[in-house]
Amino acid sequence: MTPELNKLYEKLTELSKTLFGIKANLDLYKTISLNATEINAIGRGKKFFAHVQKVCLDSYVLGICKAFEKEKKYELNSLPSILKTVKDCKPQDECPLRDFLCRYKDLLVQKEEGRSNSLIEDIETIYAKFYQKYFIEDDRLEKVRDKTVAHSEYMEDVVRPKDIQSYHLLEKFLVFAIDIYSAINRAYVSLPHPLKNDRSVVSSMCGVLQKLGVSSVKTKFDDE
Repeated sequence: MTPELNKLYEKLTELSKTLFGIKANLDLYKTISLNATEINAIGRGKKFFAHVQKVCLDSYVLGICKAFEKEKKYELNSLPSILKTVKDCKPQDECPLRDFLCRYKDLLVQKEEGRSNSLIEDIETIYAKFYQKYFIEDDRLEKVRDKTVAHSEYMEDVVRPKDIQSYHLLEKFLVFAIDIYSAINRAYVSLPHPLKNDRSVVSSMCGVLQKLGVSSVKTKFDDE
């Protein structure tokens, strides 16, 4: 393995840990939300689960912002840093990159006639469009991170950010991050990455809820 590929491998390994934590937190947040009525009806443990739900949401916000963080003073293991590092490496298989581009082709701007971009440049374009739409134009997530989660900034209550995007959008951020990670991973280093389908943490939570007395634990919304 070349030094450049080894560096990419190490960054992908660290990003996979971050993404696993984000997914676990979002899964727990969702499961507690779906079963909140029955948890409250049982009475036992409802304050504990309310606290866990709040901690999971705060941790999700910190984690997803970390995954999308731009490099400034220090080199990171974030998506922008990995997209920069991967330019020095040669893919073993381009198919995962092409599959990613096909999935997110609606975010790929039309190329000028005669211009040919590399696959990674096209992925960078998609990433930039996604980031602009969901982190810049709609900046609620980073405002909550900066002003209430990472820091406790004094503000009048009327202007304090209380609102994070819907669960659908929170999941969208995570799925997009996992999709980029998985495409680069499979194309360059082939790390094991059962991130999207991993249910180990939420399965443990379901076992706890069943022991508590929740008769039929919900893990999906009605329209899923």
